[in-house]
Amino acid sequence: MLFDIDLQGTQQLRERARDDLVSVFIPAAIDRRVGAAAAHSRADDKRVIRARMAKAGDEMSHWAEYDYVVVNRDLDRRLAMCARSLPPSG
Repeated sequence: MLFDIDLQGTQQLRERARDDLVSVFIPAAIDRRVGAAAAHSRADDKRVIRARMAKAGDEMSHWAEYDYVVVNRDLDRRLAMCARSLPPSG
């Protein structure tokens, strides 16, 4: 099974299924340019944007807790890389 979950969800799964879990960290494309673009958006106020950026930064600091880290801007390529990295099931 493949789950798209946040850091807290990964930690909960790790507590329950340590031996059966392969975790893959795919960082969000968060950087100063993204933050600057979001800051000019009228959809969210600046407090919401700062909170999102802080949460993303905190989650990214936990990359070393994952079995694999995949850095790629193309989501389809990321998923294909993940699939090739996983051990065969069965």
